[in-house]
Amino acid sequence: MLALDSRGAIYAWGCGQQSQLGRPVMESYRTIALTPSLVRIPRAKSKSKITAISAGQFHSFALAATGEVYAWGLNNFAQTGIAPEPAGEDGEQDPSSLIVPKPTLVESLGRYAGGEHGHITALAGGNHHSVALTSAGHVLSWGRCDASQAGVPLASLPKESLVFDDRGKARILARPMPIPDLQSVAFIATGIDNSMAVTEEGKALSWGFSANYRTGLGTEDAVERPTLIDNSAVKGKRLTWAGCGGQFSVLAGPGAS
Repeated sequence: MLALDSRGAIYAWGCGQQSQLGRPVMESYRTIALTPSLVRIPRAKSKSKITAISAGQFHSFALAATGEVYAWGLNNFAQTGIAPEPAGEDGEQDPSSLIVPKPTLVESLGRYAGGEHGHITALAGGNHHSVALTSAGHVLSWGRCDASQAGVPLASLPKESLVFDDRGKARILARPMPIPDLQSVAFIATGIDNSMAVTEEGKALSWGFSANYRTGLGTEDAVERPTLIDNSAVKGKRLTWAGCGGQFSVLAGPGAS
């Protein structure tokens, strides 16, 4: 769990075995992790106030007022936005490089500040993937991508941005990439391996792993691109919020448009 107070201080508690609490947790004292404790953000680079937080399954984010993003926790699929160290000559990766032990500036997101996409305004972390919303209403995605979590056809992405498995299948989108044709977004949400976006017009789009119909699109097949949710339940409704659980999702709004 993460909590943000009115001064911009972050507190974390719960399981810390993948450094998702942003502090070391010794096995013999793991019950101490159940007590909310301060998460120390490196402020030498930025003294701006932390304005938003987001917790994925095993990784965490903090967003500063200036648009800088800090991340920590499990990073085996580059879900923090920080690319893991490449494998050694033996083909093995150093396990320590697959975890970000403390809050670290996500430089890969910094390149969007002030550009055509605008600065980062919100983040959402899933199981092994993440998405971000920009001030221009665009959505960025990164992390695990072998179940359509990226929201884009993988063949359209530059190969240097992808990590492939032993069979040559793209498995990880190693750096944040904008999802094309998804604009004027006002709200984002992620589930285990699926995501949703709500536009300024009050429309909801969904993509990713769709077992148990969690995308709301009436299919259990993976949905490669953001697809409009357009059925009798939402027709005539103006949606403003989305939430994704483990195997279900929720949409909400003030009512008829």
